[in-house]
Amino acid sequence: MVGTSKERVANWRKRMKEDPIKYAQYKLKEHERYLKNKERGVVKSIDNMTPREQNKTRRAWRKSQRARTKRIKDMNAMMTPPTSPDENRFQQNSRREAAQRNGRRKKAPGSSKSLQKDTKADN
Repeated sequence: MVGTSKERVANWRKRMKEDPIKYAQYKLKEHERYLKNKERGVVKSIDNMTPREQNKTRRAWRKSQRARTKRIKDMNAMMTPPTSPDENRFQQNSRREAAQRNGRRKKAPGSSKSLQKDTKADN
Protein backbone atom coordinates (compact mmCIF):
# COMPACT_ATOMS: atom_id res chain seq x y z
CA MET A 1 0.00 0.00 0.00
CA VAL A 2 1.14 3.52 -0.78
CA GLY A 3 2.52 5.45 2.18
CA THR A 4 1.68 9.14 2.28
CA SER A 5 -1.76 10.63 1.93
CA LYS A 6 -0.58 12.70 -1.03
CA GLU A 7 0.40 9.54 -2.88
CA ARG A 8 -2.89 7.83 -1.99
CA VAL A 9 -4.90 10.78 -3.31
CA ALA A 10 -2.84 10.88 -6.50
CA ASN A 11 -3.36 7.15 -6.99
CA TRP A 12 -7.12 7.51 -6.37
CA ARG A 13 -7.38 10.37 -8.90
CA LYS A 14 -5.44 8.36 -11.46
CA ARG A 15 -7.76 5.36 -11.07
CA MET A 16 -10.84 7.63 -11.17
CA LYS A 17 -9.76 9.28 -14.43
CA GLU A 18 -9.08 5.93 -16.08
CA ASP A 19 -12.78 5.00 -15.90
CA PRO A 20 -14.73 7.64 -17.89
CA ILE A 21 -18.13 6.67 -16.46
CA LYS A 22 -17.01 6.92 -12.84
CA TYR A 23 -15.17 10.15 -13.59
CA ALA A 24 -18.27 11.72 -15.17
CA GLN A 25 -20.34 10.68 -12.13
CA TYR A 26 -17.73 12.16 -9.82
CA LYS A 27 -17.69 15.45 -11.73
CA LEU A 28 -21.50 15.64 -11.63
CA LYS A 29 -21.55 14.95 -7.89
CA GLU A 30 -18.92 17.62 -7.25
CA HIS A 31 -20.87 20.14 -9.33
CA GLU A 32 -24.04 19.44 -7.36
CA ARG A 33 -22.11 19.87 -4.12
CA TYR A 34 -20.80 23.22 -5.38
CA LEU A 35 -24.31 24.38 -6.27
CA LYS A 36 -25.59 23.43 -2.79
CA ASN A 37 -22.77 25.38 -1.16
CA LYS A 38 -23.53 28.34 -3.41
CA GLU A 39 -27.21 28.30 -2.38
CA ARG A 40 -26.27 28.17 1.32
CA GLY A 41 -23.89 31.11 0.85
CA VAL A 42 -20.71 29.19 1.63
CA VAL A 43 -19.43 29.97 -1.87
CA LYS A 44 -20.10 33.47 -3.18
CA SER A 45 -19.85 34.75 -6.71
CA ILE A 46 -17.80 37.89 -7.22
CA ASP A 47 -21.02 39.86 -7.84
CA ASN A 48 -22.31 39.12 -4.35
CA MET A 49 -19.14 40.18 -2.55
CA THR A 50 -18.38 43.51 -0.93
CA PRO A 51 -15.75 45.65 -2.70
CA ARG A 52 -13.22 44.68 -0.06
CA GLU A 53 -13.89 40.97 -0.57
CA GLN A 54 -13.72 41.46 -4.34
CA ASN A 55 -10.27 43.04 -4.02
CA LYS A 56 -9.08 40.23 -1.78
CA THR A 57 -10.42 37.55 -4.13
CA ARG A 58 -8.98 39.19 -7.24
CA ARG A 59 -5.61 39.59 -5.52
CA ALA A 60 -5.64 35.85 -4.78
CA TRP A 61 -6.55 35.14 -8.43
CA ARG A 62 -3.64 37.27 -9.64
CA LYS A 63 -1.25 35.55 -7.24
CA SER A 64 -2.31 32.08 -8.34
CA GLN A 65 -2.14 33.10 -12.00
CA ARG A 66 1.42 34.41 -11.54
CA ALA A 67 2.40 31.13 -9.87
CA ARG A 68 0.81 29.15 -12.71
CA THR A 69 2.58 31.24 -15.36
CA LYS A 70 5.92 30.81 -13.57
CA ARG A 71 5.35 27.06 -13.24
CA ILE A 72 4.60 26.74 -16.97
CA LYS A 73 7.61 28.90 -17.87
CA ASP A 74 9.90 26.79 -15.67
CA MET A 75 8.51 23.60 -17.17
CA ASN A 76 9.11 24.90 -20.70
CA ALA A 77 12.65 25.93 -19.75
CA MET A 78 13.32 22.39 -18.52
CA MET A 79 11.92 20.91 -21.73
CA THR A 80 13.96 23.03 -24.16
CA PRO A 81 17.27 21.55 -25.27
CA PRO A 82 20.51 23.29 -24.26
CA THR A 83 22.08 25.79 -26.62
CA SER A 84 24.41 24.42 -29.24
CA PRO A 85 28.17 25.05 -29.02
CA ASP A 86 28.10 26.64 -32.50
CA GLU A 87 26.63 29.82 -30.98
CA ASN A 88 30.10 30.96 -29.88
CA ARG A 89 31.06 31.36 -33.53
CA PHE A 90 28.32 33.91 -34.08
CA GLN A 91 29.05 35.96 -30.96
CA GLN A 92 32.31 37.29 -32.43
CA ASN A 93 30.50 39.71 -34.71
CA SER A 94 27.92 40.71 -32.11
CA ARG A 95 29.44 44.16 -31.48
CA ARG A 96 29.41 45.08 -35.15
CA GLU A 97 25.91 43.68 -35.59
CA ALA A 98 24.69 45.69 -32.62
CA ALA A 99 26.12 48.86 -34.17
CA GLN A 100 24.41 48.10 -37.47
CA ARG A 101 21.15 47.31 -35.72
CA ASN A 102 21.17 50.56 -33.75
CA GLY A 103 22.22 52.68 -36.71
CA ARG A 104 23.71 56.11 -36.35
CA ARG A 105 22.52 57.95 -33.28
CA LYS A 106 21.13 61.43 -33.76
CA LYS A 107 22.69 64.17 -31.68
CA ALA A 108 20.67 66.72 -29.82
CA PRO A 109 20.50 70.11 -31.59
CA GLY A 110 23.15 72.52 -30.37
CA SER A 111 25.36 69.82 -28.90
CA SER A 112 28.16 69.96 -31.47
CA LYS A 113 31.49 71.42 -30.37
CA SER A 114 31.67 73.90 -33.20
CA LEU A 115 28.43 75.57 -32.05
CA GLN A 116 29.68 75.70 -28.48
CA LYS A 117 32.93 77.42 -29.57
CA ASP A 118 30.97 79.99 -31.59
CA THR A 119 28.75 80.90 -28.65
CA LYS A 120 31.77 81.30 -26.35
CA ALA A 121 33.48 83.55 -28.87
CA ASP A 122 30.39 85.75 -29.14
CA ASN A 123 30.36 86.41 -25.38
